[in-house]
Amino acid sequence: SGSAGSYSLEMVRTPGPLDLAVEGTLDIPGSTSGVLSDDDAMLEDRRSQAWTFEGTAGRTVTIDLSSGDFDSYLTELGP
Repeated sequence: SGSAGSYSLEMVRTPGPLDLAVEGTLDIPGSTSGVLSDDDAMLEDRRSQAWTFEGTAGRTVTIDLSSGDFDSYLTELGP
């Protein structure tokens, strides 16, 4: 019936955020500027860079990312 039958499943390794080389570490408070180029890694069809910072559990941090040249996109990953 409708819940049984054969299928095929394939898994491949694709680059993820943890595969990016870290560009640098930001202090809190702190800021930086940079350039995305054709040499930067592609993640989910977007040029990407990785930055790190050290925070304290329970402390709120505000992160603003902006660009006048492209639609900026930020992904935060936990410890």
